[in-house]
Amino acid sequence: MPVVLDIGEPRLGQALTPADEAWRVLLGEGISWCGGERLIVLNACSSSLDVAWYLRARGEFDPWDAVLCGSQWAGRGQLRRSWSSPLGNLYAAVCLPSLPPAWRALASLVVGYGVRHGLGCAAVRLKWPNDLVLEDRKVGGILIEERDATLVAGIGVNLAVAPERLRQDAALPAGILSVPGCSLVAFWTQLVRGLRLCYESIPAAWEPATWCHYLASLLAWQGQWVEVKDYRFSVYGILRGVAEDGAVLLQGPEGEVIRAESGSLRPLSVHSEYMRRPPHGANFR
Repeated sequence: MPVVLDIGEPRLGQALTPADEAWRVLLGEGISWCGGERLIVLNACSSSLDVAWYLRARGEFDPWDAVLCGSQWAGRGQLRRSWSSPLGNLYAAVCLPSLPPAWRALASLVVGYGVRHGLGCAAVRLKWPNDLVLEDRKVGGILIEERDATLVAGIGVNLAVAPERLRQDAALPAGILSVPGCSLVAFWTQLVRGLRLCYESIPAAWEPATWCHYLASLLAWQGQWVEVKDYRFSVYGILRGVAEDGAVLLQGPEGEVIRAESGSLRPLSVHSEYMRRPPHGANFR
């Protein structure tokens, strides 16, 4: 299918034209998309997720169709936090096929794993539940939204600009993932190829528990003291992995298994008394 450069709704997305600065960043020397799925490329939009859901409501956004934009004026991340979206970084949304029931709670991690594979950077780690980390800096994020049994993944990667200021309670500073110079469409072609391969092959080849055990080695701060907190609670422990239902697993000071199904995860740098005591053993399989 051809690349679509206008959705006909300027309140959500601005059409991309050769006169726009974003044309070169997004398309390079010209349109080179050869995928069979629909690719919507816009100069700017409220957010790639907003455009995706708008097109889905019109019946024009099928599995593996995607939206790319040069910038966003209302980008959002986890808990609907604002997402800084200057020109040069990747802002995309892609419609995902349904996962088997046993895998649905792991959707964010499966997508994160697939994005990491598409990036081709072995040093990137997955920060539970939905961030990409390189050298203790956040270089990307993933937001899964579901409506009427349809999954759409919003994917952002800092390729040119890292926000200088994040919210006060941010777990990490922002960083940039350096990649060879290419258009964002060319970059997306590589990324979505890896994402699709993993998204389709993992549920067919693995049991959720076995895959989660394997995934543990790719988690940021695996085996280190971390904190998980939100407005309701705060828990501390050694990061040991994730469960089949997507919960993060910690080993507490007394060796107990601690589960957290939501919250923000961060490394602990304050070495309190209980952090200096080796915890007792616990089974995390």
